[in-house]
Amino acid sequence: MPVRRELPLSNVQTIAARDHRIGPLPLDARAAIGHYPLQTTDPERRRPVMLDFIKRLVTWWNGQTLGTQIFTARKGVKVGEDEQGNIYYRSRDDKRRWVIYNGLSEASRVSPDWHGWLHHTWDEPPTEKPVVHKAWEKPHLPNLTGTPAAYAPAGSIRRIEPVERQDYEAWTPE
Repeated sequence: MPVRRELPLSNVQTIAARDHRIGPLPLDARAAIGHYPLQTTDPERRRPVMLDFIKRLVTWWNGQTLGTQIFTARKGVKVGEDEQGNIYYRSRDDKRRWVIYNGLSEASRVSPDWHGWLHHTWDEPPTEKPVVHKAWEKPHLPNLTGTPAAYAPAGSIRRIEPVERQDYEAWTPE
C-alpha cells in the first residue's frame, strides 16, 4: 500500500480545512469565533463545501467573511454575547468595536444596549454595567420589513381579510 503524503497548505487553506473539519477556530481560552455550521469533508459533497468557502471569502451577508474571522482571531477580544447569540468584540486598545452576527447579518438585530456600546456612547459593555430600563420601555424587536410578520395596514392586500374598500369622500368647504 503506497504511503500517502499530505502536501503543505497555505495559511488560508489550513484555516478553511480546520474550520470545515472541527467547526470554528479557537481564538484563545476565553472565546471562539465562528457561527458557521460544521461542514462535511465527505468527498461526494466536496462542491458545497468549496462553494461555502468561496461565499465566505466574498460575501458578508451570509455571516462573517474569512477575512473578518482571521482579523477577529488576531486582534479581537471577546466582550460579550447577547440573547440572540451575536458575539461582540473590541480591539485591544478599544478603538474598534464590532459584532459577529449569529445567522443573517442584519443591523437591526443589535439591541439598544449593545448598539450604544458599539458606537462608543458608553464605555462599559452591557455585560459589565447593564443599562437600566424604564417601566414604559418596550422590548427590542428587529426590523420586520420584508418578512411575513411585517406591519400591514387595515386595507392592505397582504392581510388575510383586508378591510372593505370604500369610495373616497372629497372634502368640501361649508
